Amino acid sequence: MAHINAEISLRPVRFAFLVRPDDERQVLTAIRLNTCLWGGKYNPIVPCIERMPKWWDRHDTRIDSPKRVINGYLDLFEPDFIVEVEPGLSEGLGFAPGRVLRADSILPAEIGDDGPTHGQSVFAIYRHLYHKVFQFERRRAHSIVNPAPGDPRFTGFCGALFGGFPEEAGHQYFARGFADAFDPKAVQLDADALAKLYDEGYECALDIGCAELKVRHPGFIGFKRDPVLFVMDPFKPRDLVDFWNLRASRETVVPAPLPWLGALSSHFRQFIQECHEPIGFPSSQVFRRTTVMFSRSVATDQIAGLYREHFAVDRVGVAALQDWYPPMWRNSPHRPTDAAPPRLTAKKRIVETASVGEATHLQFECLQPDFADDNGGHDRWANVVRLRNWARDGEFATAYPCDYRAPMLPYFGLPIHPEQYLSTAEGIVVFPWHRNSSEHWSIPGCASAIVQWFGSKGIKAVDSDAGRATRQIIKTLGGFREVSCIAHADVVELLNKMSRKPALKGMHHQEVRNRVGRALGADRLGFETLVERRAIDLGLELKCTRCGSLGWYPLSKFDHEITCGLCLRPFPFPAADPGTETSWAYRPAGPFALGDYANGGYAAALSIRFFATLFGSDHETTWSAGLDLYPAPKQKLEADFTVWRQERRFEGPDRPTDVIFGEAKSFGKDATQEDDGGARKIVPDIVEDKDVERMRTLATLFPGSILVFSTMKPMLSETEVSRLAKLAKWGRERDGDNRRSRAPVIILTGTELFAHPSLHRTWRDKGGLHARFSEEQAPHSGSLRVLADQTQQLYLGLPSYGEWCKEKIDRSIARRRAASREAGAGADATSSMDREAATRPGFGRPSASG
Repeated sequence: MAHINAEISLRPVRFAFLVRPDDERQVLTAIRLNTCLWGGKYNPIVPCIERMPKWWDRHDTRIDSPKRVINGYLDLFEPDFIVEVEPGLSEGLGFAPGRVLRADSILPAEIGDDGPTHGQSVFAIYRHLYHKVFQFERRRAHSIVNPAPGDPRFTGFCGALFGGFPEEAGHQYFARGFADAFDPKAVQLDADALAKLYDEGYECALDIGCAELKVRHPGFIGFKRDPVLFVMDPFKPRDLVDFWNLRASRETVVPAPLPWLGALSSHFRQFIQECHEPIGFPSSQVFRRTTVMFSRSVATDQIAGLYREHFAVDRVGVAALQDWYPPMWRNSPHRPTDAAPPRLTAKKRIVETASVGEATHLQFECLQPDFADDNGGHDRWANVVRLRNWARDGEFATAYPCDYRAPMLPYFGLPIHPEQYLSTAEGIVVFPWHRNSSEHWSIPGCASAIVQWFGSKGIKAVDSDAGRATRQIIKTLGGFREVSCIAHADVVELLNKMSRKPALKGMHHQEVRNRVGRALGADRLGFETLVERRAIDLGLELKCTRCGSLGWYPLSKFDHEITCGLCLRPFPFPAADPGTETSWAYRPAGPFALGDYANGGYAAALSIRFFATLFGSDHETTWSAGLDLYPAPKQKLEADFTVWRQERRFEGPDRPTDVIFGEAKSFGKDATQEDDGGARKIVPDIVEDKDVERMRTLATLFPGSILVFSTMKPMLSETEVSRLAKLAKWGRERDGDNRRSRAPVIILTGTELFAHPSLHRTWRDKGGLHARFSEEQAPHSGSLRVLADQTQQLYLGLPSYGEWCKEKIDRSIARRRAASREAGAGADATSSMDREAATRPGFGRPSASG
């Protein structure tokens, strides 16, 4: 019986505001709307650009496109809704119409308005905090401030740092409510006032708007990431956008406005000194250091001087100068440690599932904020549900493909409002329609969920013969942990040999026991599991007294008379002298009795086991065995296995679910080749061109999916290497405006399929390049894209993905230099910073398969 629980968390609705980054009015509108929303401080403001502006990349690497930048921001934050500050900005982004909102549809026009608004207004928070805390006389004065710029040019900066309220007639009640509830201290913002606020600390409208929220930034508990001093031009809207998004994805970001650096420099130097502290424990030898980051609006030739004049301190290593903005819009396997939004949680609850027959049901009461009332619009808050199958038996679907734009899945029965559910990396997001609402889910089985997913894409999916055999192998053995009893080449060959015996023949019981025992050893599941799970059946070999033939008979056929399997006549059981007339023997049963390595089921079962139990430490897996796919009436594709796999991370946000398509092969037949030295055995060639093209087609239908070629052979033939290397290079390229490479290709050989007890230990024990990669896996133990990069180097002889990207960038730089020479611009038209940017970690060069 499946043991599935659900972790349910309450958080604000997450909006992404689409703006033109150089339009001050649009940026200010987004800032003011977020000030009035619960958790608005952490809503991203996405810069919408039609062509890459010159200021975008100081080092002119030119590896981004406008669509890729916008999609990258959206993929990083995974908003529940997007808000168009200017109509039409969401065109072509693939969002369902119900997920696109107008800026004027967010907030109610007046208190108590029941119009079609979205998100939780902070007005209810103000009322709640007033009645709970601020209506009483306080022993100590609070530090809540309401700054207003002394110079109108600083209006945008003041709003981005402290918050600002809408000035339209229908929304002025937010500013009045903030003043009435908290009696904030009015501050006329200038350089001296900002320095004093930095020194004494403060609370502002943006902070109050995050009341009742626990904010957990990526990273281990107790370990804070390096703080950032962001040097910016407060008059440039694009710098306000960059500061806003940087603060939404980093723990400590302090703005340093250019016009006020002189008045603030002493504070910044003190800040740098105080932040230089041990990471983790007081005795640690690793220290935090402040990053002084210069915005893209600061002229390059001014950066070094500004740093020396206003930030440099006498101590070495306490601060670092950074002249580039972190490319948070670029996805990579290392994203959770680079830039990622925090996890916002107001409440949390764990709910257990109930199993009835072959169905698993989940029922829970939705969580709601304590300050919420019965008035308001739709989608005011969100519940995030994370399904966990601790048994990892893969019986029910607990991981789903992420699609926050136009979701078709998950499907938990017959929801009245299907748009209420979003499948994201964070979990399954539910939007309760009212207070005290409840959910009743029926968790589907793995295979039915995947078949339904293909159907939602217009692809008919039907079980293949090989798929039925694979599924029955896993079911017979009892799960992926037990599949390890066949995870050895000698065991697979033994079972295949037994399946080729005539129907009336078995293999002597002691021979089977000895061969399985020698192969698997005593530290893993083996012979007893095969017997107990009825993968092999025990019987007796008897000689028929009628025709003299020797036949195998299962225990269920024993009686005083036995019917001969050849002549079909009964003969007496040799009860008088059973020792000389009988011999105990085993025969494979069920799917294990199928020839040709159980129709390829062994390789597919071991491949699914690899992703379910051997690779990564904490993940959820949904899988299906072989399927025949029909994208069009006369088109047929095959997938030997399909897996949805999501890596769960304790120290940061979970990674998006990977969609995996696999082609599984057995050993093939050995061949010999004559040469001058005589006959020599060559590696069989079993991965054919049609297999490669079939997988390429699947990758085209599902961009960003992962392609797996697995074989129980210890190595690939030269022809197979050539075929797969060509596909791997194709898969490394980016497909148009997609945010990831087309299709990372993973190669699994017998080394990986027969690994025990983990891939890390198997590679370590193998030595050589395998051992080196096993150590490199540690920081990225669950990243399939890192695994693709490594297996392509191991088995296809390709350079690393980072080296491959660097070569591409170098060629691009060389072409631009050649074009500059031809145009008469001179050989130095392209700055030497190009090459530096091409090798800068996290900027010009992805560090693993994107």
